[in-house]
Order: sequence, then C-alpha cells, then structure tokens
Amino acid sequence: MKIRASGLKVFLSSVGVDDEEAILKNANDYVIAANTPGMPYPYNSYDAASFVDFAVRRYLQGLDFHMTVRLLDGEFVGMCAIANIDSQNQKAEVGYWIGKNYQGNEYAKQAISMIVEFGFVKLGLNRVYSEVFTTNEASIKLLNSLGFSNEGRGREEIYHMDKFHDIYRFGILKSEYKNKLGITVETDV
Repeated sequence: MKIRASGLKVFLSSVGVDDEEAILKNANDYVIAANTPGMPYPYNSYDAASFVDFAVRRYLQGLDFHMTVRLLDGEFVGMCAIANIDSQNQKAEVGYWIGKNYQGNEYAKQAISMIVEFGFVKLGLNRVYSEVFTTNEASIKLLNSLGFSNEGRGREEIYHMDKFHDIYRFGILKSEYKNKLGITVETDV
C-alpha cells in the first residue's frame, strides 16, 4: 500500500522484506535508538528481519500500518506507523523515526501529517496519540506544531536501554485536527 499527498517531498509505502537492508542501515544509530522505545542498539540484520516480519503480520491482522518514508524518487529515509488500532474506541498510536542523514527536512512532519490524515479519513479514527520520551525535544516540538496536545506525563513508563524513562502522552482528536499541511491523502492498496 502507498499513501501520497500532492506537494509533499515524501510518500509512505508498506514495509516489506526488500526494506530490511535500508532499515538496518538507518536504524543502527545510537541517537535514533535512544529516542525510539523498544528499538535495540546496536541494530543488526536479525532485528531488521524480525521487525519486518512483525510489521507484515500486524498489517495482515489489521492492527498496524508500518510504512516506509520515501523521497519521491523512492529513496528510503525512515519509518512511520499508525499502530495499535482500536476500532471499538476509534483510536490508534503514531510512531516515527527519520534516518540521521535525512533529518531537518520536514520529512517527519510530512509523514506524520499523511498518516494522521489517513487515520482520520480512511480508518475512521476519532483519536490519534503518540508517546515520546520527555527528553526528545525534536518530537515534542514536531507534535506541538501539528496540533497535538500534551496530555500528561507517565513517570518511568518505559524501560529502554537499561533504564526507566518518563514519557509525555500527546493526542489529537479528529475534531481538533486542522490538517496543518492542507493535504488530501491518496491511497493505493
């Protein structure tokens, strides 16, 4: 599946076995791992293969959409997901990371905008949320810029890289979402 929006520098594409090498190359970065709950470091080929297997299974179960973030020419720049889809309560979680060599180009903002728009319009969600480490200033700024509200702090919520971390919970409701980039997503399945 692909998710696109005209005028953006990136598009989203379902993760697959062919993405393992690009994921490995970009995910094996201490700073990315330190800011991404559950991501191991060092990140090896077994980790990449396990993640792809997990992502494909969750997609087939209708629970997650793990998407590669790609430049218009197809170059891999990172990952974005709408996950833990709860159809009964019409909510899901957003997660993302962008490779070190691609940061600072608004790729994450564009990817999150597309996946949130996809969640509200195509999946019929009412709420999208994200949990970020309280030390991840870039993600906090990004979520604020997209209209997410800081809904509170989870103290020592996540055990990652041999220590407990506090997280902020950010959320946005369909009624609050203003589509900051003014996009309309197009999907092909």
